[in-house]
Amino acid sequence: MRVVLDTNQHISAIIRPNGHPAQIVRLWRIGLIELAVSPFILAEFERVVHRPRIQQKHNLSDADIAEYLEILRTFAVLVRGTVTVNAVPDDPDDDIIIACAIESEADMIISGDQHLLSLGSYQGIPIVKAAEFLSGYIPPH
Repeated sequence: MRVVLDTNQHISAIIRPNGHPAQIVRLWRIGLIELAVSPFILAEFERVVHRPRIQQKHNLSDADIAEYLEILRTFAVLVRGTVTVNAVPDDPDDDIIIACAIESEADMIISGDQHLLSLGSYQGIPIVKAAEFLSGYIPPH
């Protein structure tokens, strides 16, 4: 199963190691799911996580952030970012998440963003919260 995590889920995964998004990242790290990212998602993550209020509040070092990004760049399915969509009129910044899902042929988008969640799905790709994904995911035996 291939999933796209919204940028807010990557942020949550790095600042809350026991939270639902971090659990999804662990599923990916042990090979039970595939994670897809685009250059736009990586850039947005890097821009947001380096905000002083986030970095200082959560005691994130530049090394922690660089390591997370390097792991994503090395092991995630990295699409080129050539697909564009206009799917989220209330928040066009969210279009990069949907575009990545389409380009990577993802099975699901995982988000905490109401603009995305309110869509429910896009072109047959379900958009769910992390907890919902985890409650329905059964790893292979």
